[in-house]
Formats: sequence, C-alpha cells, structure tokens
Amino acid sequence: MPLGQASKTYNIPKTTLADRVYGKYATDHIDAKTVLSADEEQRIANWAVHMSRVGYGRTRHGLCTVVQKILYGTGR
Repeated sequence: MPLGQASKTYNIPKTTLADRVYGKYATDHIDAKTVLSADEEQRIANWAVHMSRVGYGRTRHGLCTVVQKILYGTGR
C-alpha cells in the first residue's frame, strides 16, 4: 500500500509513516526511559487478560493502581 493511501486510510500523517518505513526511529522502542521491564509488562498484560476472561476486567485506573503497587513493592 502506498504511503499516501495508508495515510488517508488510517488517518496517520504521511511523514510519520515515512519516518517509520525508512527507519528514522527505532521500531523496538520509542521512549528509552521505561519504568517496567518488557517481562513485567508482559506479565501484567497476561494478568489483565486473565482477569477479564474470568469476569474481573480492570479499568485504566485500576490497572495503574496495580502497577503502582508493584513499583512501590520493588522500591522503584
């Protein structure tokens, strides 16, 4: 799909798409400063999906509270 068409279809600026396609920015991370490791993020995501499946879906605020407890518990 041409960049112009993708830009219109997905409502993303053409320059943003071009920057990604031509490697102006690394695709594995945008913001190098993260609080959680990739493993921690994956574990939290798996937990959130599990909770949702068993009928205890979390709100954004609830999820942030859980993450905050993890950070405080690990001294971060």
